[in-house]
Amino acid sequence: MTSVEVFVGKQDIPQDEVKLDHIMTIADALVDLGNPKPVVRVLLCLHIHGPLSSKELQSNCQLRQPEISNAVNQLDEHSFIEIQKSPNKGRGRPHHIYRLCKPIDECVQHFMRETELRIQRMSKKLEDLRLLSQDL
Repeated sequence: MTSVEVFVGKQDIPQDEVKLDHIMTIADALVDLGNPKPVVRVLLCLHIHGPLSSKELQSNCQLRQPEISNAVNQLDEHSFIEIQKSPNKGRGRPHHIYRLCKPIDECVQHFMRETELRIQRMSKKLEDLRLLSQDL
């Protein structure tokens, strides 16, 4: 399975190659900037495919249920997704449908701001270390 299929699902790869390249570049950049790969996969999968169940996310993202659950929780903490209960036929746990409730660019901007804040904190720590090491 190619990396494209992992992020967007085997069956529904967007026809527009430019858009697909753009999405993959965004995915790579978000992961390279320290964002968890499962969160990025779920975010982009919901952007591409629209509302999905946990099982559909597992299949499209090639992630296990606990990874989907953690990613969904992180996205929910930032109010990026809506979680709808789906009618459950029979017994068992209720099923949920997840969908993005904010535009993808707004989600990406949030991750960029978080990264910028981490860089500022790291820069401050580097400067502190530089000053402290001079006193040794």
